[in-house]
Amino acid sequence: AQPLSPSSPTPLHKNPSPKKISSDVCTKYQEASKIVNLALQGLITQCIPGAKIIDLCQFGTTVIDAATSKLYNKKVNGQPIEKGVAFPVCISVNDVICNHSPLASE
Repeated sequence: AQPLSPSSPTPLHKNPSPKKISSDVCTKYQEASKIVNLALQGLITQCIPGAKIIDLCQFGTTVIDAATSKLYNKKVNGQPIEKGVAFPVCISVNDVICNHSPLASE
């Protein structure tokens, strides 16, 4: 048997063939990116000395919730499709990169 290089697939981990993404899925990703950019632009204006991180996180979540509430409201089997933030809005404090999203009680 030939030795395997790091880039060659092993019998247990074969590289799957790329799958095509439907235009509907692409549209949803594009809309999501617009919403995230809208929230980010709003957050940039809110980042002032003395601003509380919890307030910034809540502001970002509010922007995202408001924008998503306007999209994809078709009901499936009479039930609305659940939407929301998949990952909490986080703020990196100073030059430290981290996912800081405090609870309201903190």
